[in-house]
Amino acid sequence: MQSSNYDRHPFNKGDFYINNGVCIACGAPEAEAQDIIEHSKSDNHCYFKKQPVTEDEIDQAIKAMMVSCINALRYGGQDEIIIKRLYQNGMEDLCDNKAKDRYKILIRDRIHFNFLGTLADLSELLVLKYKSISPYVKVEDYKTNQVDSFSFTQKWTRGASGIIYTCHLRVDKTFEITITLEKGHEQKNIIGISAMLHDFLKSDNRVINIKWFELDKPNDLWYDKPY
Repeated sequence: MQSSNYDRHPFNKGDFYINNGVCIACGAPEAEAQDIIEHSKSDNHCYFKKQPVTEDEIDQAIKAMMVSCINALRYGGQDEIIIKRLYQNGMEDLCDNKAKDRYKILIRDRIHFNFLGTLADLSELLVLKYKSISPYVKVEDYKTNQVDSFSFTQKWTRGASGIIYTCHLRVDKTFEITITLEKGHEQKNIIGISAMLHDFLKSDNRVINIKWFELDKPNDLWYDKPY
């Protein structure tokens, strides 16, 4: 059963949908979910061209909801697993139906992984990835001891509050990256930031065995993704 409290775009008949008349043609949801979201040429509005079925498609839908700055994307279904994920990612307000249980927001701020390359290779990979987002994205304050650690600050514009990435090569030969925020950010912003880092790393076949860990929690519980 689907909620009818919201005005769906007429092309959307399933659980995931986009509010009608609110699209600002930003292109962000389509970029995150190319397999399931497209832009209608008839009314210049994005919509779910198909409902997500596979795990990858559901991931795409959740990330598309994350990047919608006007909260245009919603979930109207009652699948508790999906509702739980949305609650844990701080998107409770984007669910038409309430969860059956209580779920707290999960902030996963550090990642462990194996990398089939050197510290310098990993550093170059990440710096180039962030610089490639847009010409206005800045990578500043780069530091490294050239042995087992490096760090840098990424900013969306010059002078903006930054995101600090600190990488260490651990004794077990795994890499650890920790995300910290400069003043001006809400802590829950780490959710979307970690999702971007996750996708950057997953796109390189030298990165394997990814494990994410929750903020201020020990390493005995890990997740295969941060969202």
